[in-house]
Amino acid sequence: MKLQFLNKKNIIRLICLLILSEVAIQLFEAYYLQTNVSTLYSYIEVYPNYYTLKPNTLITQPERYGDIKYQTNAHGFRNSAQLESDDKILFLGDSVTFGLGVQESQIFTTLISKTLNTHSKKNSISCINLSMFGYTPRNELNVLKNIGLKFKPDQIILQLYMNDFYRRNTNNKPMNMIETITNNLIALKNMVINQSAFFRRFRQLGQKINFILFHDIRRKYFTDTLNDSEPQAISKLFMQYQLGEIESFQYIQEMNNIAKTNKIPYKIILTPNEVQLFTNKFDNINNKISLFCKQNEIPFFDMLQPFRLSRKKEYIFNDGLHLSPFGHKLVCEYLNQHVLKTTRVTDFGIKYF
Repeated sequence: MKLQFLNKKNIIRLICLLILSEVAIQLFEAYYLQTNVSTLYSYIEVYPNYYTLKPNTLITQPERYGDIKYQTNAHGFRNSAQLESDDKILFLGDSVTFGLGVQESQIFTTLISKTLNTHSKKNSISCINLSMFGYTPRNELNVLKNIGLKFKPDQIILQLYMNDFYRRNTNNKPMNMIETITNNLIALKNMVINQSAFFRRFRQLGQKINFILFHDIRRKYFTDTLNDSEPQAISKLFMQYQLGEIESFQYIQEMNNIAKTNKIPYKIILTPNEVQLFTNKFDNINNKISLFCKQNEIPFFDMLQPFRLSRKKEYIFNDGLHLSPFGHKLVCEYLNQHVLKTTRVTDFGIKYF
């Protein structure tokens, strides 16, 4: 039986309501936010083997944590630090170091720069953050070669996360036409619907409700129910294959070789998945990466244990991957204590909250 509300008049009313909502939200955003309100994916610029955001752009992206502002510099990265200084610490990484979901002032690279300059007599230490969401070691290697070395950094710090690792492609099988067309259509669909202010705000509200009901409560009271599909897959990968079969290690080693050639200290920090704070089932991931670094004499710093020592573990992550402002603060304090040890950078104490 045909539902009564699905008549022509009500459908027209619904369409008019959606159009009015779209216009109202756009006017509201234009008046109060006075920035480009969109998604980061709409501002990507692609180069061979890496990508950046559009340079010198201010973007506001609605997220479940609120409206996050992303401002890019002349190189297309989220970094407003003074790039000309006596000491330069170059950070390479993915969405964690990029600071997805937090304001730039809350990212650990920004906090480190502020802390170091507060205690520096010369006030000329800069953290150059060339990280980007979605980056893998292959992208980071090419960013280092094409952009990073031009800054003549005094240190290179590479941040890794478990999904940076994947098996080397041995069959070289190209993507077939159907897969290519499907992926292009999905990308086009996402590009179109993300232009809608109504859709962005509806999605923001949906994400907020979803996390409150199904993630925030679980991480506080039912940690054993948190989603662990990603660490399960990576743990299985590391158990099945040798280091040489996992492609990312090749790029990490190549960055190490470049650093040695240029006589630049090169260090690696590993940030964990939230699930790892409450179980040791996936510690083989960290052990495998640690073994590789030990074999290749790369200083390795694992954030898993410092995070586990925190008395407020449920506040470290915004989600299973991305750090909250509190998590970024912990990373800042750990790096100041253990990683940033040079003749011109002060050593600070670490505090566990």
